[in-house]
Amino acid sequence: MNDLKLIVENINSKKLDLALKQCEDYSVKENIYLINNFIGVIYSLKNNQELAEEFFRKSHKLNEKFEDPLKNLYIINIRKKKYSEAIKIAQKLSELNSTNDLFIYQLAYAYELNNDNLSAIEKYEKCKDLNGKNKLKALNNIGNIYLKNNKPKTSLKYFLEANEIAKNDKIIINNILLNYIKLKDENKSDEYFEISKKLDSKYIEFIYNEAQYYIFKEKFDKAIELLNNHKDKSKFL
Repeated sequence: MNDLKLIVENINSKKLDLALKQCEDYSVKENIYLINNFIGVIYSLKNNQELAEEFFRKSHKLNEKFEDPLKNLYIINIRKKKYSEAIKIAQKLSELNSTNDLFIYQLAYAYELNNDNLSAIEKYEKCKDLNGKNKLKALNNIGNIYLKNNKPKTSLKYFLEANEIAKNDKIIINNILLNYIKLKDENKSDEYFEISKKLDSKYIEFIYNEAQYYIFKEKFDKAIELLNNHKDKSKFL
């Protein structure tokens, strides 16, 4: 087994001190960019994110076309809520591989967290059009952006398209239910209320929607009871 594979094996086996020593002893210059990324991963697993970030940046500086340190830096900056920096990193990744729908999705997500909804929607649309693994999440996120901005007619279109990809996904179904409640479509609200209830009646999003449904149906006693029983949940504050 070569030295690089052995380092990876030890990282995966959580033999972090051994892997770090092997990285420090490694001397093949053309692979130092890989070693710096490995050291970054090791420090990240040791919960030392400052050192991890330092080595990921060293790795990227040595090989700007190597994706792994950028992917790791993106995660660190999202966790640190440094969304502007995450956007810059995601842009670099999407430039390196413009057909990778994950990179486009991550760029859109960083824009969304940075409260730039127009840019987020634009990138989510691009992700959707690539028809990759992240199409469902992109559709759901676009729908949620429009729903939060009180545009249920527009958001519904995206949730229904998402439902064609993943039938009876409880997240999507509950989003469709909430849309129909906001649109005051009683027949569709009744239909999707029953579907959502059968899927998972204990799902917190369903319980919230259930309260909204009872308010819509003017069953205020049931709505108040539900709200009181779950007032300790952040969703109901």
